[in-house]
Amino acid sequence: MVMRQELIQRVKMEAEYIIRNKTTIRLAARRFKVSKSTLHLDVTKRLFYIDRTLYKKVRRIPIKQSP
Repeated sequence: MVMRQELIQRVKMEAEYIIRNKTTIRLAARRFKVSKSTLHLDVTKRLFYIDRTLYKKVRRIPIKQSP
C-alpha cells in the first residue's frame, strides 16, 4: 500500500493521541480536523499497514461513546 508521508504522519499522530488521552473517535477527529469516518479508517485500516505495534495498542483501548 503506497501512502504519502503526510498521511502516514497524521495516522501515527492520531493513534498516539488516542492512546495517550484514551479519547473518543469523535473528540480525536475534532482535534485533528478530520471526519469521524476518516479517523476511524485511519486507526482501523491504515494504521495496520503503517505500524502494527501502534495498531495493537489502539485496538486495546475500548471505544467510548461521546455523551
